[in-house]
Amino acid sequence: MKLKMAWWLALDKSDDSVKKALGMEGLTGPALKAHSNYKLLAKYADKAEKYHLRKMVQGGFPTYEIWAELGFSRITDTRQIEKIKHTSAYTTYKRYVNMFDDNILWTMGSGYYLPKFASENATPAEMTARAQIWAEAGRSDDYVRMILGLKGLDGARLIRNKNYSYYAEFLAKTQSLSH
Repeated sequence: MKLKMAWWLALDKSDDSVKKALGMEGLTGPALKAHSNYKLLAKYADKAEKYHLRKMVQGGFPTYEIWAELGFSRITDTRQIEKIKHTSAYTTYKRYVNMFDDNILWTMGSGYYLPKFASENATPAEMTARAQIWAEAGRSDDYVRMILGLKGLDGARLIRNKNYSYYAEFLAKTQSLSH
């Protein structure tokens, strides 16, 4: 089955075609979950998502592109982030942010082209969500300051920077996670 799964991933097979190949065509809800091949389908869907996101990371797509693709560009108030945090779409976004950041850390100092750290289209809601994800992932203070363009700033220059609020969000979330 490992070989088949690798083949399906390489051919970028849809979840529906894999469902059919696993004898699960037309099944939904409890019937789908009760099928003996459901775990394989779930594993395939997870691997397919990782594969797709990895290709996007390698393509240098900023996190905002994924945020918008998942339908979150409609979020205008940062308080709305809490309402989406438990959705599968947000889980996908969070996975992408972490993969994107891991890629930046891996390519720093390697001579490879670094992707743009943040899109000029990024909204306050997306940047706030990203700051929270950095805290949850345990990203370093230096890393977050670099991404936000705050490296080397302190005092009034730091606080006046347009990205300071996201840094403050990162610090607050980091603090709340440590208690």
